[in-house]
Amino acid sequence: MKQTVILTIILILSSCMYTGGYEIVSGKKAKEKITAKVSQYSRIGLATLFSSSTYSCPTDSSTNNVTNDTESNDTFKTANQATYPTSEKTTRIKGTISSDSDVDVFYMPVTTAGTLYMNRKSGYASCYVYQTTSNELTNDSSTSLYYTYKVSTGTVNRGENVNDVTTSNYIFMKCEKGGTDYTYDIEFSLTQLVDSSSSANSNFSSSTSGSTMSDYATFTLAGQIFMYSKIEGSKKYTKSSLDACLNKLETVVPIASIVNINSLLSASLCGTTYIPFNEYFAAGLTCKLEEVSAIQIGDLGVP
Repeated sequence: MKQTVILTIILILSSCMYTGGYEIVSGKKAKEKITAKVSQYSRIGLATLFSSSTYSCPTDSSTNNVTNDTESNDTFKTANQATYPTSEKTTRIKGTISSDSDVDVFYMPVTTAGTLYMNRKSGYASCYVYQTTSNELTNDSSTSLYYTYKVSTGTVNRGENVNDVTTSNYIFMKCEKGGTDYTYDIEFSLTQLVDSSSSANSNFSSSTSGSTMSDYATFTLAGQIFMYSKIEGSKKYTKSSLDACLNKLETVVPIASIVNINSLLSASLCGTTYIPFNEYFAAGLTCKLEEVSAIQIGDLGVP
């Protein structure tokens, strides 16, 4: 009988996993600690949103058609041709007025009907945009003869546009000396443009679409559900694995938060697609808690 009891105790103990005695934490407590850590370090991304810093929309060649001033383009007849913007790419026209008498003229055949939006990226040269016809290409002067609509980009940052453009129209732009320098960088788009030097905080609320904010809220909730799905409140986990998780989150969460907020700002201010990867998804992928699946030897009082 004594041998049977001893054998039973040995079998029980051999199936137990030693994890440090009382160094265990409940799933409920683990969720609370991880949630608090994510909340604490996600503020770094939110600080980006509500700070007074500026947000610049993408300006590389992959997102823009760029046409630079090439002389001689002093008349409507000798105007430089630029590519009309598309739903995927904006068009930027850039140049420098070389003298007080220099005039730079550009044109774009309209390929998409609707509204054409404009935004001055930089420079203070005086620029004028004309909605006109192909007849303007025969005009060997720097004064438009056939325009049906004219707008000055002046020194404004955003908000000017040409309405009701049709595919039978041509868009011309003429720039000349103005302000304190001779440069210009004008962006054209089929969607609403926002000044690239504007404060993210000041423009965010007015520019953010309902669908973008809905996506943001939806994916934030989805991230929380994903994170919590990795931890069962009724189970026990090792404290060492929780501590390792919390340490990793101090690095992972700020990065994920900044990336997520920048994606939101880009979607809101620049018209790009919001790509969600929030702090909660990052936490769910980062934390690998070690489950205590057997009786703790320390809990049995065995030294």
